[in-house]
Parts: sequence; structure tokens; C-alpha cells
Amino acid sequence: MSGDSQSANTPFLRILSRTLTGWLADTEVFNDILVQKLLAEAENLYQVLDFGLQYESTWEVAAWVACQTRLFASRLSQQGAWLGLVRRALNWCREAGLLQSELLLVQGQLQRDIDELQAAFATFANAEPLVTALDDVGLTVRLLYNQAETYFVEGQPQIASQLCQQALKQLDGGFDRLYWRAALLHILGNSERDLGNLERAQEILQEALELEKDAEDKLPYIRVLNSLGLISAWSRRLDEAQAAYDACLVLLQATPYNDDKLLLYSNAGSLHVSRQQWQAAENHFHAAVTLARSQPVSRNNQAIAFNNMGYLLFRQNRLKEARYFLDEAIKLQRTLPKPLMLANSLGNLGHVLMAQSEKQLAQQTYDEALAALKPWLHMPRARQLWEEFEASRQLLA
Repeated sequence: MSGDSQSANTPFLRILSRTLTGWLADTEVFNDILVQKLLAEAENLYQVLDFGLQYESTWEVAAWVACQTRLFASRLSQQGAWLGLVRRALNWCREAGLLQSELLLVQGQLQRDIDELQAAFATFANAEPLVTALDDVGLTVRLLYNQAETYFVEGQPQIASQLCQQALKQLDGGFDRLYWRAALLHILGNSERDLGNLERAQEILQEALELEKDAEDKLPYIRVLNSLGLISAWSRRLDEAQAAYDACLVLLQATPYNDDKLLLYSNAGSLHVSRQQWQAAENHFHAAVTLARSQPVSRNNQAIAFNNMGYLLFRQNRLKEARYFLDEAIKLQRTLPKPLMLANSLGNLGHVLMAQSEKQLAQQTYDEALAALKPWLHMPRARQLWEEFEASRQLLA
């Protein structure tokens, strides 16, 4: 921090203040046009925020701009840089109030984005009494939404579903912003899907898609459509799933959202695996791996790309290559709070080791996968993996 009370009217600070005020106005509405502007000026924006947070006369406006550009940071893998800005802004906050609540919500979101889930839960817990004291329905809804999304990412869809329903009741009580209704329905639909309630999930996500279709920010629409594609794939409506994934990939083509592209390539590739269309699957998985290796995508998504390629290579009996990719996936997953993903890759590696006649190592690997799955057997996906890996392990007995 820098005290600048005696120099608040210097030419530098006047220019800095005007620049920050301009950014505050320009970033008030997040849409595709703003994303293009931010892409072109990201480095300049960061420098302006960095300077703004050094001075008492400018830190508050800089803090608001950092909050308003959080989505850009999350989508373009700038979470670490923005997290540093938000923490510096919190150091300036001397009074509990709206800005401190906003900063805590943004800090928790950024922590969740980089898989620091326990830190995110703690941050949201710190925000809760501030939000309650402010008695602001909008803040309450956003807090519930962010807690729900964090529980969903952690693999606790039941809690996520309950929090979403609680937040939706708040919306119905007066804070009826369509943006937040659509966002809550997306998390709720995904949670119901993971709980095995596919028909209910489909209905919820269809409503979310309808709400998102005319939005100026197209990525939420793409993400909901991707979620509907997953439900179609799980329900064996493969042509519907293919159409959804193809539409998403077309919409993403001209965007900078590499994490989302990677996930779509992964989902489309998995669909081709289920149809035993090996070359098409490999083409999609190769595109995902290329993004994982060449772009700043999340560790979670890198692990997804490597696991999927490893599984495909196993199915093609290309065991040495399969083992390499699965080892890479497992290395990443051991650094993440995602036990189901780790268990999936371990089980896939167990299949490879069994095919290579390394029975003792295969047994140990299956055992670790089953141990990771055991606390999550209330979830259909975990039970499915458990049955698959337990059956394979029994063949080694």
C-alpha cells in the first residue's frame, strides 16, 4: 500500500483515476464484445489495476473493476493474477460492507477455479455474516450459487442441489434476475444428473437453455447445451448428443475459451468411443491433448484429456502409449481434490497393467481405485466404476 493523501492531485494519479473510472463503466456489462476488448487490452488492464491498488485514492475503483472482470480472468486462465489483485484489495478494506463482501465472493470463485476448494469454502464462510448483515437478496443468491457450485465441483451434488433450490426460492421472492435463474438452473440440472435423475435434469437444463439463448454472453448457452449433450449420451440418445456437441464446437470455434473447447473435444471423443468409432475418437482426443499441452488450461482439464486418450489407446491395445497417458493423468489428479477422476484413471491403468500381465501392480492399482471410490458410492457414476473395477480385480484373485 502507498499513502497518497498529499499527492492525490498529481497528474499521474488524475490520469490513473480517469482510466480506472473508464474501465469501471466499460466492464459493467459482461458480454462477447467486452471479451474481445479485454483480450486486446488484458496486459494494460492488469497494469492499471496493479497501479490502482497501490494508492489510497484509487484502490476502491480498482477493486470494483477487478470484481467486474473476474469472469474474464476465469475463462482465460488468469485466475492466479486476479486472485493476487483481489487479496491486495481486501487488505485495503477497513470496514465490513458491500465491497468487502463482493471481494470475498470473487476470491472464493477464483479459488474454486484453481481447485483450491477448501480455501473457497472458508472464504464463502467468511463472507456469509457480511452478506447476512447487508440483507441484500442479490448477494445472498450469489453466495448460495457459489457455495452450490463449489460443492458440485467437489463431487457433492446432493448439497449443491439443495443450495440451488434455496437460492431459487430467493429469486422467486423478488430478486428475479434471469441471469441468476439460468445460472442456478444449470448447476441444479448438473447436480440432478450426477444423482441419476436424468429426466428431471433434462427438464431443468432445457429451461436454462431457453433463458440463455438470447444472452449477449454466449458461453453460458454453450455450456448448458454441452450439459444437455451429456445427458443425451448417458441416456444412449447418441444422435442427440452428437448434434449438441457439434453445435457447441461450431459456436466455440471463434472464441478464446480453450478450457471449454478441450471439454467439448473430450465429450465428443467419448461419444465416438461408445460407438467404437476409433479414428473419430482419436481425432477429438488428439485435439484435446494438443490444447492441454499448448494452452494455459486448467490442471483438471489437462487430466481429463490425458485420461481419455489413455483409455482410447487401451481399447485399441496400444498399451505402452496408454500407460504413458494414464500415468500423466494420475500425476495431475494426485494434486487435485477430485477422487472420482483419480479413481477412474487408476482403474483404467489397472486394465492396462492386467493386459501387460503385471498382475501384482494391477491388483494394487485396482485396490487404490476402489478405496478412492468407497466414500462416493451414493453416486451412480461411482457405483458404475466400482462394479467395473471390482469385477476386473476379481479376475486377478
